[in-house]
Amino acid sequence: MAGKSEELEEMGYSFVVHLNALTYAATYADRELMTEHARERMVQFNDFNNFVGLPELNNREQHYSKEEMAKYFE
Repeated sequence: MAGKSEELEEMGYSFVVHLNALTYAATYADRELMTEHARERMVQFNDFNNFVGLPELNNREQHYSKEEMAKYFE
């Protein structure tokens, strides 16, 4: 986050960067996520795997398995 501050401008600064703002926001979100009531708002393991395309990757991996590759080198 960045922005202007009249008080800091009077001190000679022209630009202020709040580097920890995202860290604080992420920490707040993490803390909220660790509470019991947040579980219902979390994606389930299988839903996440489907979202990231894991079943398709597993199918591709099977296509290149040692057993499948052996068929081509007999």
